[in-house]
Amino acid sequence: MPSGWTRFLLEQFEFPFEVVYPKALDAGNLSSRFDVIIFPSGVGPAGGGGRGGGRGGAGGGGDSNIPTEYQPMLGSYTAAQTGPHLKKFLEDGGTILAVGRSSTGLAQLAGVPVDNHLVERSADGSLRPVPAEKYYVPGSVLRMAVDNTAPIAHGLDGHVDVLFDNSPVFALGPQAVLKGVRPVAWFDSAAPLRSGWAFGQGYLSGGVQVVDAAVGKGRLFMFAPEITFRAQPHGTFKFLFNGIYLSTKSAPAGATTDGNRR
Repeated sequence: MPSGWTRFLLEQFEFPFEVVYPKALDAGNLSSRFDVIIFPSGVGPAGGGGRGGGRGGAGGGGDSNIPTEYQPMLGSYTAAQTGPHLKKFLEDGGTILAVGRSSTGLAQLAGVPVDNHLVERSADGSLRPVPAEKYYVPGSVLRMAVDNTAPIAHGLDGHVDVLFDNSPVFALGPQAVLKGVRPVAWFDSAAPLRSGWAFGQGYLSGGVQVVDAAVGKGRLFMFAPEITFRAQPHGTFKFLFNGIYLSTKSAPAGATTDGNRR
């Protein structure tokens, strides 16, 4: 569903694009075909080696029951098969835009030094994820601060409201800046709730929501909130559009800007 809304959004604002599936990415040589790859929330390989989103498949009789025209849509994104091709795409100068829960797995695959901000220290001194009985923020509107000097945030105000649905919240590791990782948006308040409800919202304070990470010659932009949710939050479309435009800023002379390089 997030993929469908993203496609609708690209159509409405007249961005040429191609819908891709696991088999297409697993074939490799991605930099020859694409400038930017967009992973909507819940789509893409998991960083820990597990099965990712976008899984295809057939019931009962197997793939032979699937009509020929739908065969290219089958398959699953995996860290083992898809991950190396995505990392090479980035290292060769490509751009990946990862939205919502997709951003976590892609960060792990690309080796971006980000951690989970939503942790607490146990009695024995170890860190553990904040339990659900202390923190839960489903489908609410939150306000985050934005560094609008970052190219990915061009045209945005210093604060923006975002749709947050138990989205990831990042903490940048101590070596993040040295490795070309830049925080672009974060929660600068212990009470960022604007609409809806947010149980334990104080845990969000200081958590990073948008990350610009250099990976080789390319860039991985991680958007933890649902910046394209149901194609409605016009206040955050600029993150997506800026990422698309930035992907072509260093395009080689003579490169086309039509659908052949999207």
